[in-house]
Amino acid sequence: CSACKAGTYKSSSGSASCASCAAGKFAASAAAVLCDECSANSISAAGSAECVCAAGFSGSPDACGACAAGTYKAAAGSEACGKCAAGKFAGETAATECDKCGANSDSS
Repeated sequence: CSACKAGTYKSSSGSASCASCAAGKFAASAAAVLCDECSANSISAAGSAECVCAAGFSGSPDACGACAAGTYKAAAGSEACGKCAAGKFAGETAATECDKCGANSDSS
């Protein structure tokens, strides 16, 4: 017998195959008997060994915080939130994109 690799699990002994963790769950180490849920504001694809912060959130996968107003993060991952470019803004927290400023207005 061989141990299930990270991202997979087997809940019973015997010759059954290892199963992939479902999306939103992970198995960080080999030989897992169950998959753990991703923390709030983090996600994972099926068969993952770890979670990542969702779009609009940054930090570590076990403590993802919302991007502050004026910043955004378009994709899931470990990257930090970025500032909106001149002429654009993110008025809410957890923004995934910046909006263009209206006519006769600007951002700094």
